[in-house]
Amino acid sequence: MGDFNAKIDREKFTATVAGKYTLHEVTSENEKGLGQLAARHNMIIKSTGFEHKRIHKGAWMCPGTNVVNQIDHVVTNKRHATSITDKL
Repeated sequence: MGDFNAKIDREKFTATVAGKYTLHEVTSENEKGLGQLAARHNMIIKSTGFEHKRIHKGAWMCPGTNVVNQIDHVVTNKRHATSITDKL
């Protein structure tokens, strides 16, 4: 679990390591690194696997705008992914 500052998107690249409930449609450079790390080590970005209202997905809002970013993620080994549950 950590502050990866990675915007996980809905591209094919992340389909094997991330869930379908991401907030973003644009790839960030940190996302590429996080996605590669997860794929290389048989991990999954579990924080994008839970369906929530848009207002609950964001961790940071750009000052002076309505732009919200989902940049904090929980990454776990795929073997233990079912241990991460949604409590919201």
